Amino acid sequence: MKYLMYFLVGIPWAITLFVILVLTGLCLSEGCHMSGSIDFTVFSVIGIVFILGSLWLQFFIISLFRDWLPFKIKNDGNAKMTHFGWVNLPLIILGGGFAYILYLMARSEGDTTFTILGIVCFVFPLAIMYQYPNIYIRNEFDGTNQQLKYFALTFKGLVSKSIPFLSIKAIKTYKTEVQERRRSVAFFRSNQTVFSLHTVEIIYETEEAEDKNLVLVRGRDLGGEETVKQIEAFIADSLAKHAHKSL
Repeated sequence: MKYLMYFLVGIPWAITLFVILVLTGLCLSEGCHMSGSIDFTVFSVIGIVFILGSLWLQFFIISLFRDWLPFKIKNDGNAKMTHFGWVNLPLIILGGGFAYILYLMARSEGDTTFTILGIVCFVFPLAIMYQYPNIYIRNEFDGTNQQLKYFALTFKGLVSKSIPFLSIKAIKTYKTEVQERRRSVAFFRSNQTVFSLHTVEIIYETEEAEDKNLVLVRGRDLGGEETVKQIEAFIADSLAKHAHKSL
């Protein structure tokens, strides 16, 4: 089944690679140089759309195969967990690209309608950035030194922390269900869950004796409860080994 998953993931990426090669050939041709920067921008946005589409398909295919438990134990005995902004990052790039195209069209056509649409496409990514600020999160669970090394790239800046295992008070998960209203029978409609978005976060005690929380990972069909169990088991095992060596 793993090789079937790799094969299915490779199909959209092969199509994307072919499209990018074709677009690159067109942009290097004499016609693209003569038509100005608008064609180049349109070709770039088309390439971005295909790349983002491949990322989305890869994410959903892996989710369908239930092979996206993010907690991984490395060969050295430590563990890691990585989160990518699969939804917010593509939407932001896409919205910004369309906003730029509409801006170019407004300048060339002199139509305020394109300007308004461009502003809408620009504001939409800002709303996504505010609601889901995380772009990339890396968690390194150092069992030897009893530390969680947390690094996050967000729209609000960089976050880098080293949290002792003993400072972690709780690991929680919650689920957000995305629902769609569908007609089940002739005159009745019902809400059906399209997919579930799981979030795993930790609550830890700071030096100021205040409790703070950090999002460790978020994703579709993540298996939040299973991920929490894996993290808790790893931390408990690490603390037990450390206590045994101290005796």
